[in-house]
Amino acid sequence: MHPGGAGYPAKAASGPVSGFVRNAQTWYAYVEAGETLSSTFAKERQGSNVNIWDPTIVVTRPDGTVANSCATISIGTPAGTACNFNEVAAVSGVWSVAIQAPAGVSPVLGRQWMTWDITVSNGAPVEGRVWTEQYRQVDTPFDFAPVDLSMWVLTEHGYIYRVDRPR
Repeated sequence: MHPGGAGYPAKAASGPVSGFVRNAQTWYAYVEAGETLSSTFAKERQGSNVNIWDPTIVVTRPDGTVANSCATISIGTPAGTACNFNEVAAVSGVWSVAIQAPAGVSPVLGRQWMTWDITVSNGAPVEGRVWTEQYRQVDTPFDFAPVDLSMWVLTEHGYIYRVDRPR
């Protein structure tokens, strides 16, 4: 699925304006050798419930090694604190970028509301390379503009559908 609308199918992806992620989830990116994978997760705000968790953003290479693990977005950090990643791929393959909850904790309702961007590039963003199997977002029409969310869904049989969630 590709949040944000304009792309078909998935391309360099980022969350929609006024839409934030806070739950554990994973994105995938196909990156060819010599191309660059970059990701940014930035704190927008913090939830008020103190009994929920802070995220760790984990980027994993195609061979299963962890390229980056970032836990700087936490209860004591200001809005704008970010986990940034940027690496040129040595080999072609599928990378993962995940928001992880601490072991033994429910993967829903993370404390930090974050904006996100994941891009594959080789001088310019490369279309068709970023996807997820499940997208979990939170938006709050009380504080921000309502989110107009469109996604392209590619089924396991190759059919492509546009799904719109109206405001």
